[in-house]
Amino acid sequence: MDYLLSSSLALASYADLSPGDIAPRALRVEGVPTVLANQLSANWIVRDGISNFVSGLSATFFETKDGGQLVLAIRGTDNVQDLITDAISVSTIGTYRYQLQYIELRDWLIGLGRDHLLPASFEIVGHSLGGFLAAAIMSSFPQAVSHAYLFNT
Repeated sequence: MDYLLSSSLALASYADLSPGDIAPRALRVEGVPTVLANQLSANWIVRDGISNFVSGLSATFFETKDGGQLVLAIRGTDNVQDLITDAISVSTIGTYRYQLQYIELRDWLIGLGRDHLLPASFEIVGHSLGGFLAAAIMSSFPQAVSHAYLFNT
């Protein structure tokens, strides 16, 4: 995967998406340029995702329509909950082990694995706080994460 595609998926993780086809309009609302939004929509689907307004966590599994590539994209700081996470959990505590969004994401991935829905291998991208979480997931699931792309982390 190249940097343009990985950064586009990181940006797409900010969009409000549901499993299935990707609506280009949902991506454009989050600042994805029209050409990229149309390319993502034509070639990718949302396989699964997790979003929790209370904790601020938002992550999306994107899959190519031919099923050949799977990418977990984790959204960065986007709301007050994320700012609290940045200020307290990341800056003060300094480790991901006690960070609430990490724990929630890790437990979600463990649940997918328990239900045999976690792929054997996937790539991970993250922007800002999402990059911090992507690095933490990469450390926790080294056998599953084939590549990581972190932006503005």
